[in-house]
Amino acid sequence: MADETSKNVETQAKPQGTGIDPKTLAGLCYIPVAFINVLVPLYVLITGKGGRFAKFHAVQALLMYVAYFILIQLVMIPYYLAFGTIYADLFAGKQVGTAALSSMSGMFVMMIPTMLLFIGFLVYSVYLAIKAFGGNEIQVPVIGKYAASVAGN
Repeated sequence: MADETSKNVETQAKPQGTGIDPKTLAGLCYIPVAFINVLVPLYVLITGKGGRFAKFHAVQALLMYVAYFILIQLVMIPYYLAFGTIYADLFAGKQVGTAALSSMSGMFVMMIPTMLLFIGFLVYSVYLAIKAFGGNEIQVPVIGKYAASVAGN
């Protein structure tokens, strides 16, 4: 699930004068509530607070959320097409037929992969947040190396 070659933040020098613990900033980067997952990484990247450890987690969290957003959009293409067809018929004054209604029922079945993807993303985000609060630098398999290079590893 994650690259277990983790580094502990205690072995690194704590930045002076930031006022916020780097582990706290790093953990907050992964909290998917009320746009915290976007605002905290942007705060870390813009202000530079938290040092290399928080910057690594900020870059990794932002890349992870962008990848999640793109993946969700790809999974949602059938929904967009089906709803677009139904709305086009309604706006054209046509009556929505049984084929459109059956495609809607098929769309609800197709929601299962979207929900499973969301639950998996949520669980993985909480896992990464717990590890970051603990001071571990866990790399997400594909984007972790890029985040480490951007953070200055």
